[in-house]
Amino acid sequence: MKTISIPLTDEINEFIEEQIKLGIVTSKAEFVRNALVRYKDNEFTALVLKSKEETSDGGALVGNLDTLVQKFSSK
Repeated sequence: MKTISIPLTDEINEFIEEQIKLGIVTSKAEFVRNALVRYKDNEFTALVLKSKEETSDGGALVGNLDTLVQKFSSK
């Protein structure tokens, strides 16, 4: 596992600290990992919805769906 260092605004830092105090996460690292996983999932969902919209407008999906799913579902 890699480690990165990112600057946070006071507002974001306080929000993360509150989540820790409430027991929602146990650490800042856990909070950021969870946020990134959710972001990744949201991006995948947006891609699927866009594809659905394109196909309902008469478009066609091109490519290997298994490859697409593999790319976005690996964690």
